[in-house]
Amino acid sequence: MTSQSDTDARHGNVTPPPEVRNFRDLGGIENREGRTLRFGRIFRSGHFGATTREYRTSLNTRGVRRIDLRGADEIALEDAELPDAAEALRGPSYVAEDDAVWSALRSGRLDKLAPTFTATRAAEVMMRLYGSTIASHVPLYRDCFAELLADEHPVVIHCSAGKDRTGWAVAILLTVLDVPEERIIADYLESSHPDRQYVIRDESGAPVPTDDETRLVLAPLLEARPEYLAHAWDAVTRSWGSRTAYIEDGLGITADRRAAFQAQLLQ
Repeated sequence: MTSQSDTDARHGNVTPPPEVRNFRDLGGIENREGRTLRFGRIFRSGHFGATTREYRTSLNTRGVRRIDLRGADEIALEDAELPDAAEALRGPSYVAEDDAVWSALRSGRLDKLAPTFTATRAAEVMMRLYGSTIASHVPLYRDCFAELLADEHPVVIHCSAGKDRTGWAVAILLTVLDVPEERIIADYLESSHPDRQYVIRDESGAPVPTDDETRLVLAPLLEARPEYLAHAWDAVTRSWGSRTAYIEDGLGITADRRAAFQAQLLQ
């Protein structure tokens, strides 16, 4: 039987408090050559806003870096204390027409959503997020991968829910590490598990109760769906001609850097 101490050691003693959603180690994922990602090196997660400054300081003490992909408005809403500004890359702004939707979700003011807001409209919001915001925001991900390659300390990549911007960053990283696409999608879809989904909170930090009808309407915003990831890759191909051109020319992950990532993260 594996003890808790054995599990903690395997993950580099990086254990999240219950307030952090969607936290997981990418260790053990296998690429096409049968090599696996090292445990305790790259983690993905939702935001740390509900944790204490002491906990975040403890991560720093243990040499764990956080790469924060959120925007300034999200940090202001979600962080219980002043954010660690130096760690945030400042993510992209959402498509203007969807600002009200994201604001209502982040602040827990679901009453601000129009009475006509439906699951279909929510899915359209997500497709715009992936096609017009995530896939097109090259500087954010170029900076993210430069940070990842900067040193060999454990790193937690996170945004708000840890599924969209973080999901895209992880999908790119796994692509660079030559992980089969079906395994990339499988990791991405893990964020849909109810226990991993973003918790909608009001401005006091209390969870907002939702009925079955509301949960059905909001499901496209809270789940990771394969069509979202596919839409982002389609947008990349339209803009860059190929995934390889986006990764190499857009994000600056050249053949040498790809080899460096593989040497650093695979065993």
